[in-house]
Amino acid sequence: MAVKIHLADVKPVGKDWSEEATRCVINRVRNKELQMVVIKAEKNSSVCQVMLYESNYRQGECVNTWLVQQGHAIATGKLARHQDSHFYRGERFLFGSFNHNRRPDGDCGDTMQGVRTPCRVVSARSPAIICLRRICDEESFYQLSADLTHHYNYSPVLRVLGRWHKGAVCVVRRQGEGWFRARVVREEVKGMVELVMVDYGMTDFIAVESIRPLADKFYMA
Repeated sequence: MAVKIHLADVKPVGKDWSEEATRCVINRVRNKELQMVVIKAEKNSSVCQVMLYESNYRQGECVNTWLVQQGHAIATGKLARHQDSHFYRGERFLFGSFNHNRRPDGDCGDTMQGVRTPCRVVSARSPAIICLRRICDEESFYQLSADLTHHYNYSPVLRVLGRWHKGAVCVVRRQGEGWFRARVVREEVKGMVELVMVDYGMTDFIAVESIRPLADKFYMA
């Protein structure tokens, strides 16, 4: 599953994040291998706050700091206190050991706090809604995607359910893109169901005819 995060220690200049701020973040991180450092992970929340870095840890290569420098965000917390320093001074966050453990539930978890984790952005809707995939998960994810496609393309036709309840897990076929694991966000209305693609973090409205039950072997925790 994708890991849901938002950039730590920054807030929008206005009431909400501007389209320009979102566009700048997406352009900055697109098609790059990054490193995230979890600053805070709430036990009852699926979203964690992170510092997001490019290849090194110089202040200019921190996406959070760069967004402030571009005038698209206001620094808060530790970033506000140390934004004039050459380094972001949460050394225990910056220089911890790398995380090579795979956590299939997509939750950041307390064990990841302060650990540098190589990752890649898979979708972003604003600096507060970003979905990442850990590099250590990529090989198993691509194998799962291949197995999912083979299973649903070549297995006997599965029955189409007329009703889907909120929270139900399923698999959906998107025209020209293949099969995706998903979870129901909103129940069927006029033949359409709102889903979140759990491995990408994006949401979409899908015709109920394109949704199938998820086989147990592909079930996500």
